[in-house]
Amino acid sequence: MNQKYERQEFPKVVYGPNGLADTVTIANEQERPDGYFDAKDVIIAGEYSYPKGSESLTEAEIAKQEAKEAEKAYRAEMRAYLDEHNVDYAKNISTKKMADLVAALDEHLANQESEDEAEGSDEER
Repeated sequence: MNQKYERQEFPKVVYGPNGLADTVTIANEQERPDGYFDAKDVIIAGEYSYPKGSESLTEAEIAKQEAKEAEKAYRAEMRAYLDEHNVDYAKNISTKKMADLVAALDEHLANQESEDEAEGSDEER
């Protein structure tokens, strides 16, 4: 009655192109839908990472991870813009303060542009 456990490849869950919420359980390889991956392939691709002790993420965890990635991209864009204009700022500045700094830079550049236009029209006279 005590049989030794033997790992079996099937049935298994495969993950679709829409993230970890998009899953299908297959009984054999022929049932795999196009574009669906094994868990290890999803992790290697870097799309999502699993929390310790879990094999799937909840929708809230996926949303949190996506928001974190979006904030990283947003910060990278703001950093590039500030660096392009040689603005000195602390690298660990909060996202809100960085956004305020970008807004102040935009305002300053707009004022400079309008002043340059005003000086240009005075010189034409």
